[in-house]
Amino acid sequence: LIELYKSEQRWETAIPLLERLIEQTRDSDDVKTANLRDRYIDLAKMYEELEQTDDALVAYRGAYESDSDSLEVLKGLGRLLFERGEYQKAKAIHLKIERDFLADLSNDEVVELRYRLGQIFLELGDDREGLDYLEHALESNAYHRPTLESLIELKERREAFEDVVEYKKRL
Repeated sequence: LIELYKSEQRWETAIPLLERLIEQTRDSDDVKTANLRDRYIDLAKMYEELEQTDDALVAYRGAYESDSDSLEVLKGLGRLLFERGEYQKAKAIHLKIERDFLADLSNDEVVELRYRLGQIFLELGDDREGLDYLEHALESNAYHRPTLESLIELKERREAFEDVVEYKKRL
């Protein structure tokens, strides 16, 4: 039934059923980690479809508790933590992805990961590390707009105007 509601994008109807199923699965002695993790991921994605990010974050955290080495869990959890400005926690998740799963990511995902790490380090006050990650992001995609915009802002603050001109040409 849940799969039917998912296929019809009837998130409001599927969520309570999936939450009950998660509760039953979690309380079972015969819990398969992947099964519970996947249910939490489904729940998180449904909440995201409804733009209920607080609930989606709770679901991703449940998935993380079930399987902290799942790339899909790490990507979802890291992205939401980043979007919410929880930079210390987002940093740990993104660094784990970089350390353990970099080879499994597409080029676009590597660019996004390094862009986010750059932003995280900048937000945490480490401009040097932030700059390094942003420059690494550009190595994979020289025209990644968010990275270019961040570098322009950073280089303007540092009064490195030749770099600013170079980056603006790419926009």
